[in-house]
Amino acid sequence: MVRDLTLEQQFEAVLEKTMAALQDGRQQMFAISETASSEYQRIQLAIEELQFDVQRCHEDVDELESLFQNRRQRLFEVNQGLDRFSDEQRQEAYEAADAVRERLAQAREREQQLRMRRDELEESLERIKELVERAEALVAQVGVAVDFLVGNMAGINRQMEDLRLQRLMGRKIIQVQEEERKRVAREIHDGPAQDLANVVLKADLAEKMLLRDEGPQAVAELQELKELIKASLRDVRRIMFNLRPMALDDLGLIPTLKRYLNEQSWIQTDFHVTGQARRLPSDVEVALFRIIQEALNNTRKHAAAQNVSVRLAYDWQAVTAVVEDDGRGLDQRRRTDDADQYGLMNMRERAECLGGTLHVTSEEHGGTKIEVCLPLDTEGRTGDGQEHKSSDRG
Repeated sequence: MVRDLTLEQQFEAVLEKTMAALQDGRQQMFAISETASSEYQRIQLAIEELQFDVQRCHEDVDELESLFQNRRQRLFEVNQGLDRFSDEQRQEAYEAADAVRERLAQAREREQQLRMRRDELEESLERIKELVERAEALVAQVGVAVDFLVGNMAGINRQMEDLRLQRLMGRKIIQVQEEERKRVAREIHDGPAQDLANVVLKADLAEKMLLRDEGPQAVAELQELKELIKASLRDVRRIMFNLRPMALDDLGLIPTLKRYLNEQSWIQTDFHVTGQARRLPSDVEVALFRIIQEALNNTRKHAAAQNVSVRLAYDWQAVTAVVEDDGRGLDQRRRTDDADQYGLMNMRERAECLGGTLHVTSEEHGGTKIEVCLPLDTEGRTGDGQEHKSSDRG
């Protein structure tokens, strides 16, 4: 029963239920948004196809109207020249004009139906667009609620007298923040999920073109389809790496950092390791990787740097990481953009929750250095006294 639980257990139970409810609600809204976006894409393609049919039907109407005018002129000439044309010729002229008139009426009716159908789809498109916008707004609101909850948790941790409980809650915050990286689901929603919906629709469109013997257009659609699949595959791989690099669990921190830094084609990177490199507890390696990743993200977005160096130093008491760039200093960056301040707060919180420290030094006219130090003891434990089992792989 709830009254038999300790304060820590009650807090964790409330936290888990709250976060589970928020995550479940957000996933449901993501599903609604994704379905609406897929429907939006389908209707867009249907409108494009209808527009093509309307244009072609309009051209048919113009052609039939011209032909009908010719047939009427011919009928008029035959009726005026009674002495020059036989009854059979007059009958033939009348039937030809009547046949064209009937075809023209059918073409006009088809054009009107197509236009009506197109107008209906455009109205549906507007409604779907509103639904997508509302779903995205709701997802954003839930994200704000989660961020607020995480912030309140951090405040509660600072007020707790029990250091062990504070560290446990700190780890809970880290877990929540890692769960928050599920916002990558937004990237999946806007990227691969949309692309896959387009793949299905474009494949369907290419099939229809092939059935209409529109070979060149179908080939062009298939080529676009291939490029779309390639782009989607790149997005999926990038998102998977950002979400949780597999190499971090399999190979460890150093190989993962080398790969990550080698992929940063936007800047010249320099990586050095000193001390006796070894596998660290999983949460320590994750924290160091995320801090370095966030530091480079801030450099890329705000510093306008050309070079960045990453240094990793191991000893038996601590592990230290230093990220230093030659870009704009923090004072200059604050004048133009405060967005990187959240990244610095996030890095500092990660370090403090593992009993470590994070220091930022910056020259006003250029260059920023971020140094994080996480304590260890000789039994493979972080400075908070919590034991971590980690194999010495890689």
